[in-house]
Amino acid sequence: MEKEKLLRKYHMLVKRTGLSEDERRGLMKEWYGKESSKDLSEEELKDMCDIMERAVMPTEEEKRMDKQRKLLIKAISEYCKDNNRQYTIEQIKAIAERSSGLRHKNGQRYGFNEIPEQTLRRLTYYYKKLSKMWHDVIEESMNIVAGVQQRGDDEAEEANV
Repeated sequence: MEKEKLLRKYHMLVKRTGLSEDERRGLMKEWYGKESSKDLSEEELKDMCDIMERAVMPTEEEKRMDKQRKLLIKAISEYCKDNNRQYTIEQIKAIAERSSGLRHKNGQRYGFNEIPEQTLRRLTYYYKKLSKMWHDVIEESMNIVAGVQQRGDDEAEEANV
Protein backbone atom coordinates (compact mmCIF):
# COMPACT_ATOMS: atom_id res chain seq x y z
CA MET A 1 0.00 0.00 0.00
CA GLU A 2 2.84 2.41 0.88
CA LYS A 3 4.46 1.76 -2.49
CA GLU A 4 1.24 2.72 -4.33
CA LYS A 5 1.15 6.07 -2.51
CA LEU A 6 4.80 6.65 -3.30
CA LEU A 7 4.21 5.83 -6.97
CA ARG A 8 1.33 8.35 -7.15
CA LYS A 9 3.47 10.98 -5.42
CA TYR A 10 6.39 10.19 -7.72
CA HIS A 11 4.31 10.63 -10.88
CA MET A 12 2.75 13.85 -9.56
CA LEU A 13 6.24 15.23 -8.90
CA VAL A 14 7.45 14.12 -12.33
CA LYS A 15 4.67 16.22 -13.88
CA ARG A 16 5.56 19.23 -11.70
CA THR A 17 9.24 19.05 -12.64
CA GLY A 18 8.38 18.89 -16.34
CA LEU A 19 10.64 15.90 -16.99
CA SER A 20 10.00 14.10 -20.25
CA GLU A 21 9.45 10.35 -20.29
CA ASP A 22 12.96 9.80 -21.68
CA GLU A 23 14.55 12.06 -19.04
CA ARG A 24 12.66 10.33 -16.25
CA ARG A 25 13.64 6.87 -17.45
CA GLY A 26 17.23 8.00 -18.00
CA LEU A 27 17.53 9.18 -14.40
CA MET A 28 16.12 5.92 -13.03
CA LYS A 29 18.47 3.91 -15.24
CA GLU A 30 21.48 6.03 -14.24
CA TRP A 31 20.77 6.09 -10.49
CA TYR A 32 19.14 2.72 -9.85
CA GLY A 33 19.70 0.67 -13.01
CA LYS A 34 15.93 0.38 -13.55
CA GLU A 35 13.72 1.75 -16.33
CA SER A 36 10.29 1.62 -14.71
CA SER A 37 9.12 3.27 -11.52
CA LYS A 38 7.25 0.05 -10.70
CA ASP A 39 10.61 -1.73 -10.43
CA LEU A 40 11.90 0.73 -7.79
CA SER A 41 11.86 -0.31 -4.14
CA GLU A 42 10.03 1.82 -1.59
CA GLU A 43 13.36 3.25 -0.41
CA GLU A 44 14.36 4.15 -3.98
CA LEU A 45 10.96 5.76 -4.59
CA LYS A 46 11.34 7.80 -1.40
CA ASP A 47 14.78 8.97 -2.58
CA MET A 48 13.43 9.94 -6.01
CA CYS A 49 10.50 11.80 -4.44
CA ASP A 50 12.82 13.68 -2.06
CA ILE A 51 15.09 14.72 -4.93
CA MET A 52 12.18 15.92 -7.06
CA GLU A 53 10.52 17.75 -4.16
CA ARG A 54 13.72 19.73 -3.66
CA ALA A 55 13.76 20.48 -7.40
CA VAL A 56 10.22 21.90 -7.43
CA MET A 57 10.28 23.70 -4.08
CA PRO A 58 10.90 27.43 -4.41
CA THR A 59 14.05 28.85 -2.81
CA GLU A 60 13.90 31.55 -0.16
CA GLU A 61 14.89 34.11 -2.79
CA GLU A 62 12.07 32.97 -5.10
CA LYS A 63 9.59 33.23 -2.22
CA ARG A 64 10.83 36.74 -1.38
CA MET A 65 10.63 37.84 -5.03
CA ASP A 66 7.14 36.36 -5.36
CA LYS A 67 6.01 38.27 -2.27
CA GLN A 68 7.48 41.51 -3.67
CA ARG A 69 5.71 40.96 -7.01
CA LYS A 70 2.40 40.45 -5.21
CA LEU A 71 2.92 43.65 -3.22
CA LEU A 72 3.53 45.57 -6.45
CA ILE A 73 0.43 44.08 -8.09
CA LYS A 74 -1.60 45.10 -5.03
CA ALA A 75 -0.19 48.64 -5.03
CA ILE A 76 -0.90 49.17 -8.75
CA SER A 77 -4.35 47.62 -8.40
CA GLU A 78 -5.25 49.92 -5.48
CA TYR A 79 -4.00 52.96 -7.38
CA CYS A 80 -6.12 51.99 -10.38
CA LYS A 81 -9.20 51.45 -8.17
CA ASP A 82 -8.65 54.89 -6.63
CA ASN A 83 -8.91 56.29 -10.14
CA ASN A 84 -12.02 54.26 -10.96
CA ARG A 85 -10.13 51.96 -13.30
CA GLN A 86 -10.12 48.20 -13.23
CA TYR A 87 -7.54 46.13 -15.00
CA THR A 88 -6.84 42.44 -15.40
CA ILE A 89 -3.77 40.94 -13.77
CA GLU A 90 -2.05 40.84 -17.17
CA GLN A 91 -2.72 44.56 -17.70
CA ILE A 92 -1.37 45.35 -14.23
CA LYS A 93 1.79 43.34 -14.99
CA ALA A 94 2.16 45.28 -18.26
CA ILE A 95 1.87 48.56 -16.31
CA ALA A 96 4.65 47.35 -14.01
CA GLU A 97 6.82 46.34 -16.97
CA ARG A 98 6.42 49.77 -18.59
CA SER A 99 6.88 51.57 -15.27
CA SER A 100 10.15 49.75 -14.64
CA GLY A 101 11.67 51.36 -17.74
CA LEU A 102 13.98 48.35 -18.05
CA ARG A 103 14.90 46.93 -21.44
CA HIS A 104 17.11 44.13 -22.70
CA LYS A 105 19.95 44.92 -25.09
CA ASN A 106 17.69 44.02 -28.02
CA GLY A 107 15.19 46.69 -26.92
CA GLN A 108 12.60 44.30 -25.52
CA ARG A 109 11.05 45.29 -22.20
CA TYR A 110 11.79 43.14 -19.17
CA GLY A 111 9.00 40.68 -18.45
CA PHE A 112 7.20 41.06 -15.14
CA ASN A 113 9.09 38.14 -13.57
CA GLU A 114 12.43 39.58 -14.73
CA ILE A 115 12.09 42.88 -12.86
CA PRO A 116 14.83 43.03 -10.17
CA GLU A 117 13.83 43.13 -6.51
CA GLN A 118 15.06 46.69 -5.94
CA THR A 119 12.96 47.93 -8.86
CA LEU A 120 9.92 46.03 -7.56
CA ARG A 121 10.36 47.75 -4.19
CA ARG A 122 10.80 51.16 -5.79
CA LEU A 123 7.67 50.74 -7.94
CA THR A 124 5.63 49.47 -4.99
CA TYR A 125 6.62 52.56 -3.00
CA TYR A 126 5.86 54.81 -6.00
CA TYR A 127 2.33 53.44 -6.53
CA LYS A 128 1.54 53.52 -2.80
CA LYS A 129 2.73 57.14 -2.71
CA LEU A 130 0.56 57.97 -5.75
CA SER A 131 -2.46 56.44 -4.02
CA LYS A 132 -1.82 58.44 -0.87
CA MET A 133 -1.39 61.64 -2.87
CA TRP A 134 -4.64 60.89 -4.71
CA HIS A 135 -6.47 60.40 -1.39
CA ASP A 136 -4.97 63.65 -0.05
CA VAL A 137 -6.12 65.57 -3.14
CA ILE A 138 -9.64 64.15 -2.86
CA GLU A 139 -9.79 64.97 0.85
CA GLU A 140 -8.53 68.53 0.29
CA SER A 141 -11.02 69.02 -2.54
CA MET A 142 -13.86 67.85 -0.33
CA ASN A 143 -12.75 70.24 2.42
CA ILE A 144 -12.69 73.12 -0.07
CA VAL A 145 -16.17 72.25 -1.38
CA ALA A 146 -17.47 71.93 2.20
CA GLY A 147 -15.97 75.33 3.04
CA VAL A 148 -17.53 76.97 -0.01
CA GLN A 149 -20.88 75.40 0.82
CA GLN A 150 -20.61 76.59 4.43
CA ARG A 151 -19.83 80.16 3.30
CA GLY A 152 -22.75 80.01 0.90
CA ASP A 153 -25.04 78.85 3.70
CA ASP A 154 -23.71 81.60 6.02
CA GLU A 155 -24.29 84.28 3.31
CA ALA A 156 -27.82 82.97 2.72
CA GLU A 157 -28.56 83.21 6.46
CA GLU A 158 -27.24 86.78 6.62
CA ALA A 159 -29.41 87.75 3.65
CA ASN A 160 -32.50 86.35 5.39
CA VAL A 161 -31.82 88.21 8.59
